[in-house]
Amino acid sequence: MGDFVAEYSDGGIGNALIRQTCKLVAADPAAHEEWASKNGQAEPYIGGTWSYENVELEAEEVLAAVKKALDHCPGSEETLRALLPKPVPCEVLVLDRSYQGGYKKVKRTRAAIGEHVVELLVSDEFDFMSMK
Repeated sequence: MGDFVAEYSDGGIGNALIRQTCKLVAADPAAHEEWASKNGQAEPYIGGTWSYENVELEAEEVLAAVKKALDHCPGSEETLRALLPKPVPCEVLVLDRSYQGGYKKVKRTRAAIGEHVVELLVSDEFDFMSMK
Protein backbone atom coordinates (compact mmCIF):
# COMPACT_ATOMS: atom_id res chain seq x y z
CA MET A 1 0.00 0.00 0.00
CA GLY A 2 1.46 3.35 -1.01
CA ASP A 3 1.57 6.42 1.16
CA PHE A 4 -0.55 9.38 0.09
CA VAL A 5 -1.76 12.83 1.11
CA ALA A 6 -5.26 13.92 0.08
CA GLU A 7 -6.18 17.58 0.56
CA TYR A 8 -9.20 19.82 0.06
CA SER A 9 -9.80 23.47 0.92
CA ASP A 10 -12.55 25.94 0.19
CA GLY A 11 -13.46 29.46 1.21
CA GLY A 12 -11.31 32.21 2.62
CA ILE A 13 -11.24 35.89 1.54
CA GLY A 14 -14.31 36.97 3.47
CA ASN A 15 -15.70 33.47 4.03
CA ALA A 16 -14.92 30.65 6.42
CA LEU A 17 -11.87 28.60 5.44
CA ILE A 18 -12.69 24.89 5.30
CA ARG A 19 -9.82 22.37 5.11
CA GLN A 20 -9.65 18.58 5.01
CA THR A 21 -6.43 16.58 4.93
CA CYS A 22 -5.90 12.83 5.04
CA LYS A 23 -2.38 11.35 5.23
CA LEU A 24 -1.43 7.70 5.07
CA VAL A 25 2.21 7.27 6.04
CA ALA A 26 4.54 4.56 7.28
CA ALA A 27 4.41 4.20 11.06
CA ASP A 28 7.36 5.98 12.71
CA PRO A 29 6.68 6.79 16.38
CA ALA A 30 9.57 9.29 16.46
CA ALA A 31 7.97 11.31 13.64
CA HIS A 32 4.54 11.68 15.25
CA GLU A 33 3.63 14.55 17.56
CA GLU A 34 2.55 13.59 21.09
CA TRP A 35 -1.11 14.62 21.25
CA ALA A 36 -2.01 13.49 24.78
CA SER A 37 0.23 16.20 26.24
CA LYS A 38 -1.86 18.87 24.45
CA ASN A 39 -4.97 17.97 26.49
CA GLY A 40 -5.99 21.15 28.32
CA GLN A 41 -3.30 23.24 26.58
CA ALA A 42 -4.41 26.82 25.83
CA GLU A 43 -4.34 28.08 22.27
CA PRO A 44 -2.43 31.39 21.89
CA TYR A 45 -4.18 34.45 20.43
CA ILE A 46 -7.75 33.11 20.27
CA GLY A 47 -7.83 31.25 23.59
CA GLY A 48 -9.67 28.00 24.11
CA THR A 49 -8.17 24.69 25.11
CA TRP A 50 -7.40 21.49 23.25
CA SER A 51 -9.15 18.30 24.31
CA TYR A 52 -7.73 14.83 23.74
CA GLU A 53 -9.34 11.40 23.91
CA ASN A 54 -9.04 7.84 22.65
CA VAL A 55 -12.16 6.63 20.83
CA GLU A 56 -13.31 3.86 18.53
CA LEU A 57 -14.88 5.04 15.29
CA GLU A 58 -16.56 3.14 12.50
CA ALA A 59 -14.60 3.06 9.26
CA GLU A 60 -17.41 4.98 7.52
CA GLU A 61 -17.11 7.81 10.08
CA VAL A 62 -13.39 8.10 9.35
CA LEU A 63 -13.95 8.14 5.58
CA ALA A 64 -16.87 10.59 5.77
CA ALA A 65 -14.83 13.12 7.81
CA VAL A 66 -12.47 13.73 4.89
CA LYS A 67 -14.68 12.72 1.95
CA LYS A 68 -13.96 15.83 -0.13
CA ALA A 69 -10.20 15.41 0.30
CA LEU A 70 -10.38 11.72 -0.66
CA ASP A 71 -12.41 12.64 -3.75
CA HIS A 72 -9.39 14.70 -4.94
CA CYS A 73 -6.95 11.78 -4.62
CA PRO A 74 -7.94 8.87 -6.88
CA GLY A 75 -7.75 5.46 -5.19
CA SER A 76 -7.24 6.88 -1.69
CA GLU A 77 -10.72 6.01 -0.39
CA GLU A 78 -10.41 2.41 -1.59
CA THR A 79 -6.93 2.12 -0.05
CA LEU A 80 -8.17 3.38 3.32
CA ARG A 81 -11.30 1.24 3.22
CA ALA A 82 -9.13 -1.86 2.72
CA LEU A 83 -6.81 -0.93 5.62
CA LEU A 84 -9.25 0.29 8.28
CA PRO A 85 -10.23 -2.27 10.92
CA LYS A 86 -13.73 -2.42 12.35
CA PRO A 87 -13.93 -0.48 14.65
CA VAL A 88 -11.02 1.93 14.22
CA PRO A 89 -9.13 2.80 17.45
CA CYS A 90 -8.27 6.50 17.19
CA GLU A 91 -6.68 9.38 19.04
CA VAL A 92 -8.71 12.57 18.68
CA LEU A 93 -7.51 16.12 19.38
CA VAL A 94 -10.11 18.92 19.21
CA LEU A 95 -10.19 22.70 19.49
CA ASP A 96 -13.59 24.42 19.24
CA ARG A 97 -13.32 28.11 20.06
CA SER A 98 -15.49 31.13 19.32
CA TYR A 99 -14.04 34.55 20.04
CA GLN A 100 -14.96 38.17 19.39
CA GLY A 101 -13.35 38.24 15.94
CA GLY A 102 -14.37 34.81 14.67
CA TYR A 103 -14.08 31.13 15.41
CA LYS A 104 -11.78 28.15 14.94
CA LYS A 105 -12.85 24.50 14.91
CA VAL A 106 -10.12 21.90 14.46
CA LYS A 107 -10.42 18.14 14.74
CA ARG A 108 -7.35 15.97 14.30
CA THR A 109 -7.76 12.19 14.25
CA ARG A 110 -4.98 9.61 14.14
CA ALA A 111 -5.12 5.82 13.88
CA ALA A 112 -2.23 3.35 13.84
CA ILE A 113 -3.05 0.56 11.41
CA GLY A 114 -0.42 -2.14 11.22
CA GLU A 115 2.67 -0.57 9.67
CA HIS A 116 0.83 2.62 8.70
CA VAL A 117 -0.62 5.67 10.41
CA VAL A 118 -3.66 7.55 9.13
CA GLU A 119 -3.90 11.20 10.17
CA LEU A 120 -6.96 13.33 9.46
CA LEU A 121 -7.32 17.08 9.84
CA VAL A 122 -10.69 18.80 9.52
CA SER A 123 -10.86 22.52 10.20
CA ASP A 124 -13.36 25.33 9.82
CA GLU A 125 -12.21 28.80 10.77
CA PHE A 126 -13.09 32.43 10.28
CA ASP A 127 -11.22 35.49 11.48
CA PHE A 128 -12.80 38.90 10.95
CA MET A 129 -9.42 40.64 11.27
CA SER A 130 -8.03 38.72 8.30
CA MET A 131 -10.71 40.29 6.07
CA LYS A 132 -9.23 43.78 6.42
